[in-house]
Amino acid sequence: MKLTMINLRQNKKPLFISLILLFLPKTISITPLHGQNYQPPPPSSFLTIPRGGSSSPATTNPKNNKNNPLQNYLIEQHHLHTLRATILSEYLAHRRSLPLHTLQSIQTPESAKPPRETDWDCAISTPSDPKSCLYSFEAPAGTKVLAPAGSEMWISLSALNRLRRTDPSKVQPMWHDKYAILDSWFRDGEYSVLAHAGWEGFVVSHVLLDHPIVLRAVIRVGFLACLWMTLPVWDYFLNRMLVSGLLWKYYRSWGRFVHAAFPLKLLVGQMVWKFVAGQFDALESMVRGVIVDIECGLLEERIPVTVGGEEEELVEENDGSDDESNDDSDEW
Repeated sequence: MKLTMINLRQNKKPLFISLILLFLPKTISITPLHGQNYQPPPPSSFLTIPRGGSSSPATTNPKNNKNNPLQNYLIEQHHLHTLRATILSEYLAHRRSLPLHTLQSIQTPESAKPPRETDWDCAISTPSDPKSCLYSFEAPAGTKVLAPAGSEMWISLSALNRLRRTDPSKVQPMWHDKYAILDSWFRDGEYSVLAHAGWEGFVVSHVLLDHPIVLRAVIRVGFLACLWMTLPVWDYFLNRMLVSGLLWKYYRSWGRFVHAAFPLKLLVGQMVWKFVAGQFDALESMVRGVIVDIECGLLEERIPVTVGGEEEELVEENDGSDDESNDDSDEW
């Protein structure tokens, strides 16, 4: 400190500069007059306490990181969180049909190109020109078939639509994962086949089938509406059952369950709830199957024929003319 003040007096520097030098960090070296390296004493003021934390040297040795229990715990918790999120996504995607990514949707086979988007060709399978089907080997006569543009790998339109509704993971393997069929044909895009279904197809596909929660809510609201409209009938049957002699004749049989302990009542209630929930799931599956059939009918009716359309029209006209000639011959 004496050397510093001597240096300041000889250089005739202002007093405020000396005050600034007093509070500088200890890493700044002050050269005395004799040219020797001066080591300042340790700081004595709380304003000159050196920083800790980030100023301390970081440990880059991997052996030290392995022995850190806090870091190992955080890594383990991160792995468990990722695993739980993956399992939850798989369950919601397969059981609840929610549009979430799964392990199969994000993986790409080794040494394989990702599937590319493609346009589609539509044709009609007729007895004179039957079309093969990747799903059922041969498409029924009079039904429409689809294939990627420029290929002959046909599949029945109704079979393709039902397959994507029941098990979408089996759609693209039909073409060996070469074409992105689901993203190209059944999403909003340039090659979407749903664009030809009209507003009826929008309600059936995008509102009811793509959102199972909406379909489930519609079924429950419809069931409650039917129950409310038939409430007088159910009230009458309930009153007749409560005052019937047949019910009170077997009071000793079912009375023991009425006065049973609460755990037994809870168990019976759980069994009844599971039975009712199973019946609602079966009803929902049945209604969903009917709506899928309606969607298939709309697609069969609305999607235009792009391959062999003129030939099919000529065949239908020839068949009509032959029928008229046969009717005329029968009249004569």
